[in-house]
Amino acid sequence: MATTLIQQTALKQYFTDALEVNSAMTQLLGNVEGLTLLEPSVGNGALLNGLQGSPRHIDAIDVDPAVLALTRQRYADMALNTHHADFIDLFADGFMLADLNHLRRDYDAVISNPPFGLFFSTGYRKRLKSLFPNLYVRESYGLFFAFSLMLLRNNGRYVFLLPDTFLTSRNHSSLRRYIFSTGAPSHIIRFPSRRFETVNFGYGNLCIIAGNKRPTSPQTSLIWIEAFDDRLPLMAQPDGAMFSLSGTDLQNFIDAGWRASMCEVRSDTDGWTRLGEVADCKTGIYTGDNGRFIGFDAARINKRLNGHSISWEQVCVDELSASERQHGLAGARTYVPLIRGGHRLFAEKTAWAIRWDKEALEFYKNDKKARLQNSSYYFKPGIAVPMVTSRRISASLMDNAVFDQGVVGVFPFDSEARYAFLLYLNSSIATELRNEMVNGSANNSANYLKRLPIPVFTKADFAEATRIVAVAREKGALETETCDLFVGRHLTKQDRPSGRLAAT
Repeated sequence: MATTLIQQTALKQYFTDALEVNSAMTQLLGNVEGLTLLEPSVGNGALLNGLQGSPRHIDAIDVDPAVLALTRQRYADMALNTHHADFIDLFADGFMLADLNHLRRDYDAVISNPPFGLFFSTGYRKRLKSLFPNLYVRESYGLFFAFSLMLLRNNGRYVFLLPDTFLTSRNHSSLRRYIFSTGAPSHIIRFPSRRFETVNFGYGNLCIIAGNKRPTSPQTSLIWIEAFDDRLPLMAQPDGAMFSLSGTDLQNFIDAGWRASMCEVRSDTDGWTRLGEVADCKTGIYTGDNGRFIGFDAARINKRLNGHSISWEQVCVDELSASERQHGLAGARTYVPLIRGGHRLFAEKTAWAIRWDKEALEFYKNDKKARLQNSSYYFKPGIAVPMVTSRRISASLMDNAVFDQGVVGVFPFDSEARYAFLLYLNSSIATELRNEMVNGSANNSANYLKRLPIPVFTKADFAEATRIVAVAREKGALETETCDLFVGRHLTKQDRPSGRLAAT
């Protein structure tokens, strides 16, 4: 009996039934006639269908015996050896299991769509980290990829289908370093997960990565395709979606993250600095029980997230003393303003509040679920940037308020710079730089925002920004065009070499 959808979801099995994805992967793998092949998470064997040539030996592994049995029947005419095992367990147990001893250490090729997002206990992660200290052990797909490369012969070929988060995530910098040192990539093809055609899951984009087991050299040539035109095949996208990158590009951006724009050197931001060098970027509080501790003014808000209705008269909008900030309020007004995640107008008065009485403070400090993080930045004048990615960065002013974990608070070292930073973060230029140079697919975390390029503003810029914000307050709106004009003066007019390829 085939594995049910519920069982597949629990095992994070998303079978690759999309014919165009299968076809692209087998095409990138190349001719496997007479070769030895590894499939470490074979599932229903979709990636074995359409291989170019007949391998002389295939080792197929899967944790689900029912699916494995069906795959064995489906490909009875192939030189298929099936192994009922957990591929990661084989490595976690130190290469000592008999099943792993049945596997080769010199496969000619590997192709796989590994499980995404498997749950690992703390103890299991510790064991993996002790054995493989240079790998990120919290995400299953990276381990499948790395362990498979370990079983390839020198110059052996690999093709994997993965979420694209490893390309830019700070957490996956170790995986990028491993790929660079061990598996020189030849192709990266990003595409929306809707082309996967099976089930919906929590990754917005997928990517096919193909390459060979060898160190990446400066001469390594990588074809990168942004396959977001659903009307065209994955490997036949428009001219502007195909890029040629070098091994040097990959090396230079291991820590910052890999993206198609690595090949486009931005000379127009020469002389700029990074946001983290001129401001603190901090994430705010999580109460541990928002329904109990967060209130909202029902007269001003109709999007009631977790929280409860309060009268705004209960909110203390005056400046708190140092003791009140640290130990809490007494009396009738025991709430303080709260900035929550999500888009706000640049000078919008918040309609959210958070309990700040002594009982609440004790809870935030001591409850295991609560996180009273970066509390020294609460109530300081700053800029609020929503954590969750949107089409563009937006930023708003915050004063005398607490901010929650859905916000990155930006606090310039020079207090006079706040309005200039506000204009910059609301400009289309900041969004463009985020997408091209920092992180085009994940959230605006504090660590990502720290890496955002920013002009070196002068005292004259500070004065001009103050004037612009004053006018915007009177108008009730801060226009993107105004922000772009302010920031655009700091762009140098130089050519930007392009690494785009003509579509073939």
